[in-house]
Amino acid sequence: MSGSRREVEVEHNGKTYKGEWTLHRKMITVRCWINDANKEKTTQLGGMPPKALAQILLREIVDGI
Repeated sequence: MSGSRREVEVEHNGKTYKGEWTLHRKMITVRCWINDANKEKTTQLGGMPPKALAQILLREIVDGI
């Protein structure tokens, strides 16, 4: 799974936001395009399942807009 891109989505205020996540050397990065801007967030994977952590990161991005 390392290096491959996977889709992730979350719902916020009735709207669905989509992004993609990658995993490289135990670091997970979520990228998305919101309001004409590329947004990105990276953190260490730890013991959480990658998809669940990707959803948390995307929600943090969306909450920050």
